[in-house]
Amino acid sequence: YLYLTQLSPTEARTLFPCFDEPSMKATFKLSITTPPGYSALSNMPVKSRSTLPNGKSFFSFFTSVKMSPYLVAFVVSDFDNLTSYSSNGILIRTWANKEKILQTQDALKLATKYISFYGQLFNSTFPIPKLDLVAIPDFAVAGMENWGLINLMHQKILCDRRYCSIQDYASMASVIAHEIAHQWFGNLVTMKWWSDLWLKEGFASFASHLGCDQLNRDLHLCQFLVSNSLEKVMRFDSSKYSHPLHQPIKSQTNIRSLFDSISYQKADSLINMLYHHLGSAVFAKGIQKFLHKYKYENANNHDLWQCFTEVSRINVSQVMNTWIYQSNYPLLTIKMINKNMVNISQSRFTEERVHSSKASNHDRANLLDDSYRLSRANLLTIEIFLNMTRYLTNEHYYEGFAAGLLQLQSLTSALDKPLVIQKAKKYALHLLRSNLYRNHPINEYDVNSNLLQVSVLRVAAWAGHIPTMLRVRKIFEHWLNGHSVSSNLIPVIVEIGIKTGDEDDWNKAVHFLDQIAKNPIGTDLVWDFITSHWDQFYDRYNREIFAMPKLIALAIRRMKTEKQFHKDSGNGNKQVKIKGPMD
Repeated sequence: YLYLTQLSPTEARTLFPCFDEPSMKATFKLSITTPPGYSALSNMPVKSRSTLPNGKSFFSFFTSVKMSPYLVAFVVSDFDNLTSYSSNGILIRTWANKEKILQTQDALKLATKYISFYGQLFNSTFPIPKLDLVAIPDFAVAGMENWGLINLMHQKILCDRRYCSIQDYASMASVIAHEIAHQWFGNLVTMKWWSDLWLKEGFASFASHLGCDQLNRDLHLCQFLVSNSLEKVMRFDSSKYSHPLHQPIKSQTNIRSLFDSISYQKADSLINMLYHHLGSAVFAKGIQKFLHKYKYENANNHDLWQCFTEVSRINVSQVMNTWIYQSNYPLLTIKMINKNMVNISQSRFTEERVHSSKASNHDRANLLDDSYRLSRANLLTIEIFLNMTRYLTNEHYYEGFAAGLLQLQSLTSALDKPLVIQKAKKYALHLLRSNLYRNHPINEYDVNSNLLQVSVLRVAAWAGHIPTMLRVRKIFEHWLNGHSVSSNLIPVIVEIGIKTGDEDDWNKAVHFLDQIAKNPIGTDLVWDFITSHWDQFYDRYNREIFAMPKLIALAIRRMKTEKQFHKDSGNGNKQVKIKGPMD
């Protein structure tokens, strides 16, 4: 058995009587009785443990620091743990089931370093004597920042750098940094009300980039994480469904709806913008002032802006308020009046944004992305975007490559003229040439090199490059026969290999259901497998509101006839009895 709490945002009231609001801070004293062989964890260290006459264990914990009710937590499990200490003596432990505990070694190393790093950055010692990080199977969120007891999705803590892909390691490093940053920004100082959720989530996301950058310099994680964050949110924030960062909250449903890319990625991007506007030293002073002034209390965005204003002598509220109370982002239009004068106008950008050896790879990616989005909004001609992509023959950074060629691929997929599609693929191969024929070793731990390699293979296969497809097919067969393949390459190798595979290959790789279903041959195989095991799938996924619809959709989305849907599964049953909602 595994017992745990997840009380954010408004579930503390279901566990114990309380005023379940962020500003209603209090101290909490917990005691827990566990079955024999089980241990208990909570926010604070164990004060005493005793065995009861019935064989059960009784755990009593020290009284907590003053905190919001949603941060109260406990875990009861039979997990093992690994132990370390930070440079200032904080006990750090990772917990997982016995078979997987050694996979948490890298997570433990990261957590130990992050605790020390953030303590120095914020000029504030971690206020609890210990920090536990627990691997939770089937956890609904990536992580939860309970003070002193962080719960993490399996994939975000069970990642051995020697064997997992660089993307998975980057994700783990980022999530752990995010949750540990929350121990100060969110826990020590908490938003007054959920309308400022973006403040704690955006800052934790931003701080995770700083932590990743400082402690994983060889991986160039910060560059990858920032660009990935920005690209995701700009896509959503250019739509009419976007919303301001700060929103009035009228119900519990409203609170949950705020946990989106605006509160995380847009807030992260704006705080990053402020960081560069003020400079790292002044920014750090402002954060330290804020955390010291409001520790164990609550604050809002105005309080944070005031602390920055006091240390910078810049009216930060004036700079930032226009960003947080409006949705979408601005489009600047610059027109030449004469050689000495330009006219600059600003408007809200929605969809209803070059080649230069002096521009950074991040700037090049932004220019390509901007031109593509502006063309989608009929504010630029598509020729401008296509002309800008010509420099990609010399682009060796993933950011620019993805912003150009992947957008070109997306643009082509919307066309229905075979001749035009053929020309677009030929042009893509032309742009690929310098990367496709580069003959140099790939650093397994370099994010840029690995993401670029995967994207090059994926686009080359899409464009029908026969040598690439044959090479990948050979690696795929090598992998199916049990030989080792770089974990960074496995997803794209399987994707391309399966698309060109036979039925025997499908049977060997059936666990890659989504990729298998993309091949017409695989559609029936996946649906047969799902219907044959429907009860097990339903028992496992029915509580996760979106899981079953997604599972069904990936199997049937490429079906051509109703007959395929009602086809006998091949297990002797002429009719599959399906329990639970099917519509």
